[in-house]
Amino acid sequence: MTNILYVLIFIGGLITLLGAILNWTWIYRSRRSKSIVSTLGLSGARIFYALVGLALMIVSVLSLLGVFDS
Repeated sequence: MTNILYVLIFIGGLITLLGAILNWTWIYRSRRSKSIVSTLGLSGARIFYALVGLALMIVSVLSLLGVFDS
C-alpha cells in the first residue's frame, strides 16, 4: 500500500516537472498558483514548480528504495 503512495507522488512530481518544462498554462491558472506567479513571475514560478516536481520525484524514489526506513 505504501509503495502505491510513493508511485502516485512520483507521478505527481513528474506532471509538475513536465508542466514547468513544457509551460502548460493550466498549471498556472489555479488560485494557489496565481499567488506564486504574481510573487515570482512566470519564469520564477516555472523554476519553482520544476524544483518542487524534481524534489517529489527524488523523495519518492528514495522512499521506494528504503533510504528513509528506520
